[in-house]
Amino acid sequence: MHKSLVAMTLASLIILTAACGPSEAGSAPAASASPSASTGTASPSRRPTPHFSSTPSATPRAADTTLADVRALILPQVCGYAAGTRLSGGSYTKYSGSDIVENAEATLKDPAPVFTDINGDGAKEALVFLQCNHGKRIPGDLLLAVGSGGNVISTANLDPVFHASQVRGTAMTVGKGGVDLTVTAGPGDLHGRAAFADGRLVVTQTTSSGDEASSISLDGATFTSAGFGPLKLGAPASDYPGYINADATNDDDVDGPKMPDGLHAYIGSAGTVTAVWTESSRFSSRSGARVGMSVSQLRKLYPGSALEEATIGTQSPEQALALIDSSGHGLYFVVDWNTRSKVTAMYAAATSKDGHIDHLAT
Repeated sequence: MHKSLVAMTLASLIILTAACGPSEAGSAPAASASPSASTGTASPSRRPTPHFSSTPSATPRAADTTLADVRALILPQVCGYAAGTRLSGGSYTKYSGSDIVENAEATLKDPAPVFTDINGDGAKEALVFLQCNHGKRIPGDLLLAVGSGGNVISTANLDPVFHASQVRGTAMTVGKGGVDLTVTAGPGDLHGRAAFADGRLVVTQTTSSGDEASSISLDGATFTSAGFGPLKLGAPASDYPGYINADATNDDDVDGPKMPDGLHAYIGSAGTVTAVWTESSRFSSRSGARVGMSVSQLRKLYPGSALEEATIGTQSPEQALALIDSSGHGLYFVVDWNTRSKVTAMYAAATSKDGHIDHLAT
């Protein structure tokens, strides 16, 4: 009986082992939670230790420039003083012992500085005009961009920008895309815009309407009673750098290097354009009239009573046929004095009070 019991026990163990073995698909049996050694309960799986990365602290924003910083700014190298020389209360005077050195001073100039983030660093800088001498006068005012602590970030010399000498700042306002400037260098105001580009302060000349002066082109322009293309009667001569010398003191010096050969301009005492004219057949009116055509051809372009009899000049008057608009500006076709049969010159000009026009009418 003992042997039978052992045999039955072995048989039971074999059957139990077969039931727990691998299946025909070869899949492993499902894992079961192992009992805890101390409690006999299932132990939770261990989660990976979380890793925390530190967030870098934000770079502190530069401090805004104050009026006190401006009035104690460090003079730029172009002024010619020792490195680190500062203004005191907005000015600096150099001494030799107890004596003032002649023509050796630096002074902040009107208008008051404007404060704006000119270089995009998030802090407000100051733009200010400075005049500095060192033995001899530096031509014109300098425009400075001043940072906190009175450090000069960048300097711009205005004379070469405006093609003039002794340029003086008169106004500054924060505008679209930079700071709008008004300066003077002779008759009439000049206009510009200051902005930051390539890490430095850049000043460009603009027209009175804010357009970049360099964008003006006379390609394809024609004569009208309002002027010649973008050269408009009554506009400040300073709107046309390169084409018109706004500080010219006589008629022969008015035309700038960009003015096409055969095209000329006059400016009045107010610094505005009073006439644009030509004796060349290169240029035409919007309707196709040009120097050299016959008066009969001209009348076909402007039929009926469109053309009026007119006179140009007062000392040596010239006879002309003219189209005069409601503003008093006119397009004048000078005709041959003797035969009155051919166009010899063409003017866009302002009309004087007596109905005549003069080259320098204002």
